[in-house]
Amino acid sequence: MRPEELPRVFDVWQLSQAELLGRLRTDQRHPPEEARKWFCDQLVPRTQIWVVECDGRVDAMMAMDGAEIDRLYVAPGHQGRGLGEILLDKAKRLCPDGLRLVTHQI
Repeated sequence: MRPEELPRVFDVWQLSQAELLGRLRTDQRHPPEEARKWFCDQLVPRTQIWVVECDGRVDAMMAMDGAEIDRLYVAPGHQGRGLGEILLDKAKRLCPDGLRLVTHQI
């Protein structure tokens, strides 16, 4: 991820989260400004963030903490096109000895 892509990467994460809100427990939901602060202050500094761009626009993101896939989101409307698979393949190349995945429990 390039620094100038951060706003769109955050948007991909937020838009994907919005689609999940109806299925997430109340304690897993956070107001947008609180989420932005956490994303910028916590996630970005401790992870490597990889993106997939289509037509010059970030449409998928993956945050990795070592061999752990901490976040992987594809923007609504761009799912089912193999973007997540591209990111998973990148993770496998980075960590050929294995990966861990963190996910919400719904």
